[in-house]
Amino acid sequence: MTNPPNAPGGWPGPEDPTVVTPQFQRPAPPQPQQAQPAAGWGQAPTPNPATPHNSWGTQPQPPAAGTPPAPAQGWAGSQQPLAAGTPAQGWASPPPQGWAGAPAGTGAKPPSAGRRRKLIIAAVAAVVLVITAVVAVPRLFGGASSMTAAETVTAYLEALAAGDAEQALSFSKSEPANADLLTSEVLAKQIAKMPISDIRILDDGEDMAGIGMAIVKVAVKFGNQLSDSTVRLSKVEETWKIDEAINKIEILSPNAADETLTLFGKELSKGEAFYVFPGFIEVGSSNEYIDVTADSPLLTGSMLSFRPTYELNDDGTEAVSAAVADAFAACEKSKLLNPPACPVKLNEYSAVDGTVTWGKSDLSGVSIGELSPYDLTVRLSGKVATPVSFQTRDGGTESGTAESSMYNSVDVSTSPPTIGR
Repeated sequence: MTNPPNAPGGWPGPEDPTVVTPQFQRPAPPQPQQAQPAAGWGQAPTPNPATPHNSWGTQPQPPAAGTPPAPAQGWAGSQQPLAAGTPAQGWASPPPQGWAGAPAGTGAKPPSAGRRRKLIIAAVAAVVLVITAVVAVPRLFGGASSMTAAETVTAYLEALAAGDAEQALSFSKSEPANADLLTSEVLAKQIAKMPISDIRILDDGEDMAGIGMAIVKVAVKFGNQLSDSTVRLSKVEETWKIDEAINKIEILSPNAADETLTLFGKELSKGEAFYVFPGFIEVGSSNEYIDVTADSPLLTGSMLSFRPTYELNDDGTEAVSAAVADAFAACEKSKLLNPPACPVKLNEYSAVDGTVTWGKSDLSGVSIGELSPYDLTVRLSGKVATPVSFQTRDGGTESGTAESSMYNSVDVSTSPPTIGR
């Protein structure tokens, strides 16, 4: 009998003669059959109706109790035994296409195209979420570490403008030795006198950012005064910090006037330094007769020039004038040629000591000089006219006006001031 051609893919057609193997018996020897071409990878083999075949939707049935199991099906699990004399095929049929690596005959259903797209989209979304979280966390929680050098300078000046001393201090690279004047209360006085405005970055200065350094040029107004400054920054644990965020005021070799200096009412102890924010500085003196002026240091960069100027104030001038008048008034209480505590004396050979009458002196010609900051004295200069009368050695009486030139100094470190002779 001539066999008709087999079905494509190497599987027997529905009318081909087949040898049915009983389920639990040794299979009969294969019958001779024409060699069929091997099924391609993309072709699904046509099952033999006489042989059970596992599809995606069916599960293999377990053997009945007490009977040995059928041989396990692998790659060739869906291939039917050939007739006797048929040569073995070179490649066994591939497993049913579906999930990669799924064992043959498991019956697992491959995911549909729509589900695969959903899975891929979900996986991409998960990656995006993870990356977004990694990028977003430093922005949300990094604080100053996420700011550039220029942004750090701007934030620092904005904190000063808002009167937030604590926030402004957070941008400083170093901690001050004392923070007595680095308070919001003092900062409020500073910005009340010189409000901070018009902050402009002129150069972000990050040419050396790779080595953790930056030099930012910034323009900012303190009151009506424009400050065009260079601000140096350094990286500290990946965060930009300002090298000179706080002005240190230290007077080397202070003179007598410097030792009376006060800032915002606080006295400067000898050898002590002040730490203040840039801007207005309220300077004064612990000496009631002295006025102090000084340029307020703004953004100083790396150098600070602070040189107070001391002057005798109106109270000091009045006190010196009163001291001079009191000193000449002491002359009026004496009959001596050289009265104690009197700035002048009478040099008259013919006068009898103890007979002199001193009148009220005319001090209108006396001038008060400038304050010496080295010893807190002022110089007096001018002519003084004092009426006097005395008895002469020959028993007579003489009277007249004694004129004297004053070159005395007045010490204003004491209260009241005292006149030197």
